[in-house]
Amino acid sequence: MLLGFQKQFVDKILSGEKRQTIRARRKYPIKVGDKLQLYYGLRTKQCKKIMDARCKQTHDIEIKSDGTIFINNFLLNATYDPIAKADGFNNYNEMYNWFCKNHNLKKENFIGNIICW
Repeated sequence: MLLGFQKQFVDKILSGEKRQTIRARRKYPIKVGDKLQLYYGLRTKQCKKIMDARCKQTHDIEIKSDGTIFINNFLLNATYDPIAKADGFNNYNEMYNWFCKNHNLKKENFIGNIICW
């Protein structure tokens, strides 16, 4: 499965700091064991392969417009920073703002999957 990433995440993927991605639900979901090909700039002239990986885990995730997170339908009560850091952000506030900008989170909840490698 091809996964495209923004430039801001490339170094964190290569260093192992970013070891997961949160994506909207797919028609054909990524499953444990699937081969992943991580790219920067997919479908552009600047396209470069970051690395190959294998899916180790997947989880359902819902990020509510109020900022709460449900993983596998369970409300997280602890800090959300570990999820944000595993996804390449410095903290949850930064991740929440990114989702607001890129997924219209202020108006509707985000429903997707966490894909870990």
